[in-house]
Amino acid sequence: MIAGVRVSVIVSAYNEQETILESLTEVKLGQNVGKGAAIKAGLDQASMDFILFQDADMEYLPKQYKKLFEPIRKHNADLVMSSRFAAPDYTCVVYLWKKWVTTLSYFWLIFLIILHLLIFIVVTC
Repeated sequence: MIAGVRVSVIVSAYNEQETILESLTEVKLGQNVGKGAAIKAGLDQASMDFILFQDADMEYLPKQYKKLFEPIRKHNADLVMSSRFAAPDYTCVVYLWKKWVTTLSYFWLIFLIILHLLIFIVVTC
């Protein structure tokens, strides 16, 4: 992983005690309330710098975790998602809302300038 970085690993499981590592802290919910509720309960208990979600069937091997941190280290990524399908090692995504906010800000500025000019023309006439 990245030196000095602490990671909480959330493993949602139901009747899969045999596959879960012994070093994990268990959060019991009493009954099967679904994966979403299990993840929420895990998030409430997570206290590390980063949170990693792992299936109890160990579909993703813990030795692959280091690869998930490459975009964080190299590109200061806020979120990293993995896929079991063939894909490039990682892809950077630009948030569309940032482009929209910038574009809307320019339109708003142009609108205010035109409005100001119209008011100036009306007042001076």
